[in-house]
Amino acid sequence: MENGCLEKITEQSEKFEIPEGIREIAPFALAEHRETQELFLPDSLKKIGAHAFYNCRSLARISFSDGLDDIGDGAFKNCEKISCLLVRSRSGNMRGLKDILADLHQEIEVRITDVSGKEEARLIFPYYIMNYEENTPARIVNQIAEGSGVEYRNCVGSGGIDYLFYDRLFDSNLAVDLRGCSARIAMARLTFPAGLTQKAQEKYSGYLKEHGRSIVRKLIDSDREQEVMEFLDLRLTDQQFLTDTIEYARAGDHSQILSVLLNYERSHFGRKRKSYDFF
Repeated sequence: MENGCLEKITEQSEKFEIPEGIREIAPFALAEHRETQELFLPDSLKKIGAHAFYNCRSLARISFSDGLDDIGDGAFKNCEKISCLLVRSRSGNMRGLKDILADLHQEIEVRITDVSGKEEARLIFPYYIMNYEENTPARIVNQIAEGSGVEYRNCVGSGGIDYLFYDRLFDSNLAVDLRGCSARIAMARLTFPAGLTQKAQEKYSGYLKEHGRSIVRKLIDSDREQEVMEFLDLRLTDQQFLTDTIEYARAGDHSQILSVLLNYERSHFGRKRKSYDFF
């Protein structure tokens, strides 16, 4: 480290926590650390150099402050396993988040916390891919983005998140390419409703009510217990829905989720366990 700049890290670790006081990470400083899965960046960090984390192929989770606002080209190139960005909001500046998202084509979950550490917003940014179309007569190659991920990323600016724009995209892109992550988008917005209008709330709620059974069954089949409970906690369904969900989990031998569902039923509807209930 020299003058607050982290030049190079040679040691290997699954989790790196960059110490407070570091203001800049030099180009290629942590490139090729294919073992690293988690990265914590301090509030003091302002700049990340080009290709600083290039080819960190196992990196999945990054925590950083919104004070980070200068990110070099390809800083997170080939970091295709990144799935979660944790943003500590201090000033509302989201330029760093915008630049990181621009480097990542895969689906990303963004969690934004306030100064006390309380989560105030959770947003899902869908995937997109870049294709190239050649105009042979004109000898021009056009770059074309496929997938709504680019549009969703455009909701992030240096001044913050445009929640109205974000929520409007759900209608325009749902029939095109959001089927895979539509439930995650809706659940995240309803659970953490920062900037959520009544109209958007009704839209997301209506979608989850209409497709609730298929959504929850897919979550059960994937053993995503926490997301099943998050769906139920939205209180969009009735007791019969819960009864049907319990029977589905029982029939599929999902014992852990079944146990949680039975406890949920008892605590919310007062159902007593019968002698032949084994969970």
